[in-house]
Amino acid sequence: MSLGDPFRGVSVHHLCNGFLEAVQRAGLTRDAKVYEVEKDVIRAQGADQICPRDERKGTAYVDAIDGEDEAGRAVFMLSYTWGYTVGDIADCLMIFCKANGLDPKRTYIWICCLCVNQHRVVEAREKGEKISFEQFSETFGSRVATIGRILAIMSPFQKPLYVTRVWCDFEIFTAVQRGCEVHVLMPPAQEEALAAALAGDGSQIDSLWRVLSGVAVEKAEASVKEDLDNILKLVEDQVGFAKLNNEVARFLRAWIVDTLERHVKSAEAPLPGLCAKVGLFMRLTGELDRAESILKLGMTSAPPGVSVERAVLLRQLGAVHQDRSNTDEAKDLLEEALAAHMETETMNTYDAAQVLNSLAILQHSLFEYEKSESMLRKVVEIHQEIDASSVRTATAMSNLGNVLDDMEQTQEALEITKRAREIAEASDSSSSPEMASILTNVGKLHHKMKQLREAREAYERAIAIHERMGTVGNRQGRVVSKNLKLVEAALSKRGMSDFNPGPEGAMAAGRCVQEERLAPVQPLLVPVDFN
Repeated sequence: MSLGDPFRGVSVHHLCNGFLEAVQRAGLTRDAKVYEVEKDVIRAQGADQICPRDERKGTAYVDAIDGEDEAGRAVFMLSYTWGYTVGDIADCLMIFCKANGLDPKRTYIWICCLCVNQHRVVEAREKGEKISFEQFSETFGSRVATIGRILAIMSPFQKPLYVTRVWCDFEIFTAVQRGCEVHVLMPPAQEEALAAALAGDGSQIDSLWRVLSGVAVEKAEASVKEDLDNILKLVEDQVGFAKLNNEVARFLRAWIVDTLERHVKSAEAPLPGLCAKVGLFMRLTGELDRAESILKLGMTSAPPGVSVERAVLLRQLGAVHQDRSNTDEAKDLLEEALAAHMETETMNTYDAAQVLNSLAILQHSLFEYEKSESMLRKVVEIHQEIDASSVRTATAMSNLGNVLDDMEQTQEALEITKRAREIAEASDSSSSPEMASILTNVGKLHHKMKQLREAREAYERAIAIHERMGTVGNRQGRVVSKNLKLVEAALSKRGMSDFNPGPEGAMAAGRCVQEERLAPVQPLLVPVDFN
């Protein structure tokens, strides 16, 4: 590819070698941020060369290097911030090449700091000249569409710096709008931090849900307020903040799942507890096949004979089969897990409570409400003894309220469910799967009592949580989606909503009103646990 081509990119090989060597020669380290190397490395590389694009002195970095191993037509575009370190950027790209079987010498990346002539950018800034937002967005949009594949570095994973910069949000917005392929990259240290989040008792897995639900591009910042206003208005008008937040969360979720899977499978002898935690996260995000694979891997490394470790894995495998509606297989696995807890005398623990909860869900799905109620009262008792104010206690109470409602014990169900919601909202889990489960049960109660607006509010909050976590497609998400459609249809039928349910929804609304029964039979939602 000729020098000066607008799609000329730098090879990953060059970034990890020649570029980092230039950084060192300038007296800097791989920990230097992009803006710290811009003058003495990026501009310095082509300072004395004639730019092939305008035939003036001073060229873009990419036009100051030559050779097929160093530069060529870009096959990926990097989306990042200048606040990332050059070492992290190089590491991310090399890891991506290795993970995908790509030759670093033939994998060319379009990176704005190296592929845009920074000499001209500085000149324009010194003259007070400014490229209009419309001109830039059109040029950028064309480049995104032509390259078609985006690599977005989002670090740290707990709170990505990326989404706080409005131009990064614009890049991901453009990629989503144009249907581009998007991959999230993270430095090695972030993979280690993710693994550490699952260490100990595993309670830090809750931080992963906070990551997914905490993406908020509408809170992004920019050095030029006009750019900020233009981009946020563009996003809000064309897709809406919620949709873009959900897309970014979806990309992050894919990275988390892939990284967890790679971390477990690369271990010589993966710990059973780690496999259970990773399997749980995968199951709750709808990756049932991958969850089952990881859980079975944990079974092979669990100690032989009866043990709590095996009981936890059996419970998770049973839950996978429950999500697939394989009732018989689920029942066998759950009963085996319960027997293990009895034999190891660990019935008053969180782990045993989760087994009882899963069995109660199974009984509920078979309409054996009294058995389900008995088990859930035991689950609530165990959780209350351990921590009465925890979200786990709240979720168990909500599930009990769900069963009592189906047993026509509406008043007690309402009291228990309201208390469960109060506990959950007072905790640090307002955007967690547990909260979505509780809100769904709250919605169901209002739904049955024909308090349609209250039901819709609870269902909509539950759906919003599922959307942010990317769990709309799992069993819990499908239930609340169905119930929300029925409520909207009933509201439309009664002239209480602007929602247009379409023919199918209108028929559903007609049936609901005719039968005076607004709440469909709903399977008990599975609460999140940290096994």
